[in-house]
Amino acid sequence: MRLKEGNSQKKYGLILEAFLVGGCAGIISVLYRQLLTWTEDLVMWLSQLIHAHLYLLIPIALLFFVIGVLIIRLLRYEPMISGSGIPQIEGEVHGDFQENWRRVLPCKMIAGTLASLAGLSLGREGPSIQLGGMCGKGVAQLLHKEQDQEQLIICGAGAGLAAAFNAPLAGVLFCVEEVTKDLRTSTLLSLLAAAMTGDFLSRMVFGFAPSFSFWIDRSLPLAAYGWIIGLGIVCGMAGAFYNYATLHIQDLFAKLYCLRNRRSVFVALFASLLFLLFLPQVLCGGHVMVSLLESKQLLQTLLLLLLMKFFFSLISFGSGAAGGIFFPMLVLGSYLGAIYGNAVFLISDLDTSFLNNFIILGMAALFSAIVRAPLTGVVLIMEMSGGMPQLLSLCFVSFVAYFTAQFCRSQPIYDSLLERMKRA
Repeated sequence: MRLKEGNSQKKYGLILEAFLVGGCAGIISVLYRQLLTWTEDLVMWLSQLIHAHLYLLIPIALLFFVIGVLIIRLLRYEPMISGSGIPQIEGEVHGDFQENWRRVLPCKMIAGTLASLAGLSLGREGPSIQLGGMCGKGVAQLLHKEQDQEQLIICGAGAGLAAAFNAPLAGVLFCVEEVTKDLRTSTLLSLLAAAMTGDFLSRMVFGFAPSFSFWIDRSLPLAAYGWIIGLGIVCGMAGAFYNYATLHIQDLFAKLYCLRNRRSVFVALFASLLFLLFLPQVLCGGHVMVSLLESKQLLQTLLLLLLMKFFFSLISFGSGAAGGIFFPMLVLGSYLGAIYGNAVFLISDLDTSFLNNFIILGMAALFSAIVRAPLTGVVLIMEMSGGMPQLLSLCFVSFVAYFTAQFCRSQPIYDSLLERMKRA
């Protein structure tokens, strides 16, 4: 009886600690999200300014060079801030790495903000997960709760994702599917407590509107599920190719001697400067590209933006700059869905009002194919788009994409990145 009472007290104590971690992670993630929102607005303003006054290209190029130097110095000072941060958290939880939270927190925030200020196609979600996890580690060490450190890191990661996307359930599921694979009640309750807290703080600042404002009038009819299977197969193959290309662009940069020691960041910044001049829509995480889908676009325009965003995202992430693939991946999925939907409308009698359905299905399918976490993908897209009536079709397309990527023998992207980090 005393043993059960002791276990209960420990579980309740962990939940209280999770609320504290969720608050800290929520504050840090909200601040990071706000910084990246401001920098993305500034980049769009710079693109307008440079088109009106071409002579400003030189000072802006110098600014990008300075940003590059600062990012490289931060990466050399704290190598663990490179990339998204999700493999680092997974490695920390599994005992492969030991991150210095006092260095990672400020360096990741500064380096990620600088990368966004330079327009790199990187997301805030992976960094938010790492920042949240480091908040959990910091709370555990400051409270001398080393025995709970692993759990609190996981709680912080879930709260970081919840605050980044206003998606608390996705934050819980992502940590269960991808980070810890632990279904114990104590883990789920503490994760939920942290994610709820992070989401609450995020909504206090950013409101209750979903991250994507795609209005869904009605669900796709059952007769159209053949087209959903086709979309799942397309996204599954695209996800497998995305994983292959992401890993091989890193190999390419590593083989070029002139780009070693983090100098590959300058390649991404040069590409960003070109896109600032000629195609600013693909810059930063992708919120501008998503907003373009709310108005009718030509199929050729959609294809161009998809290809350029894919190319720029590869270079940005492959350079090793601080930032993730999470949101750019969803943007690519939304465009795949839009292109596929427009093609279906041309060859069938399906009503064009279902375009938004294909857009959110494309997001979920590509996420499932790349990350190989279909439950997280389904719940994430539902929370981000408010598309609860689409549950069946989201599950359907996600599992088709999942098994297609498996058939292509593609490894989950974060597992592959973690293995690379362990070998380095």
